[in-house]
Amino acid sequence: MISYKKIAYTTFIVTTVGSVALLMSGSVGAITNTSNMSLSAVLAQKYNLSQSSVRSTIQQYNKTHHKSSLYEKRLMNAVKKGKITLAQEKNILIEHKQLIQSIKTAKTDTVAQKKALVKSDRSKAKSWAKTNNVPFGLLFEHHKKHQHN
Repeated sequence: MISYKKIAYTTFIVTTVGSVALLMSGSVGAITNTSNMSLSAVLAQKYNLSQSSVRSTIQQYNKTHHKSSLYEKRLMNAVKKGKITLAQEKNILIEHKQLIQSIKTAKTDTVAQKKALVKSDRSKAKSWAKTNNVPFGLLFEHHKKHQHN
């Protein structure tokens, strides 16, 4: 099965590395004085885009990819330690996506509606984990409470 995250990540890296390689080789004549420019500024200038839009897209991509990769790494470690099987990991990722989607659709709900949804989702997730014989805690991403500088 094709992972669209991997395709997007690969495309981003190839585009970025290609752009940087072209800049370093001096073969991009349209971009001048890039030595002190950020990546977002260089890409914005090269592709005639808004720098703030490019910067925002890069930040959002990094934020999403970083969270996903940490969570997936945590699940892979659980497989390596024998806590779950590869099939369970796959099912956990599918269930986790559904939980995230449920949360995203509740963004416009009232606080009371959100609380009720979270309570309902949590109950369903506990039941799902028990039925599928997986640790309940693996359905959710755990975030460090400290901030990175």
